[in-house]
Amino acid sequence: AGSPEQVIYAQGELMKKAIDQLTPRVPGHPNLYMIGFAGDGDENVFRNEVEFVQRQFDQRFDSAGHTLILINNPATLTRTPLASLSNLQNAVDAVAERMDQGQDILFLFLTSHGSREHEIYVGLDPLPLDQIAPDDLSDLFADTHIKYRVIVISACYSGGFVDAVKNDTTMVITVRAGGGDHH
Repeated sequence: AGSPEQVIYAQGELMKKAIDQLTPRVPGHPNLYMIGFAGDGDENVFRNEVEFVQRQFDQRFDSAGHTLILINNPATLTRTPLASLSNLQNAVDAVAERMDQGQDILFLFLTSHGSREHEIYVGLDPLPLDQIAPDDLSDLFADTHIKYRVIVISACYSGGFVDAVKNDTTMVITVRAGGGDHH
């Protein structure tokens, strides 16, 4: 996949390709869009979870063409955009641009390790990737008007994200994967 600089430099093109594969919304009913985020590149379990959820959504909810997947894993570096805060912002913006923000649903699935400081671990050595704090997750939606959101965070201490993203039309599901709190 090249040097760390080459991997980072390639993200613009990988994101463009992923976004270009989004298909137009189907008129006449609410559409479901999914963004999957596998933050920890040191363990395959996070990549596997995101890929499993994507398959389930495509099969059960007919969301094929409405999914963007971001993965930190050495095996996917040349074909899948990194799970980084920057790419996540680009993914949310791209989906918001294509969806009917007042009718369609965004399902955001984030899986990784979590810290006591309520940060989602984002890492793929030796890349310098930013961690995601509750305010970062809230800021993703600052420039959108996506009304209906389902946010699932599968990480230890993920309960610390609830207050930052909750509202009357957002369902937040947090899952602990070992230790910490859960809701």
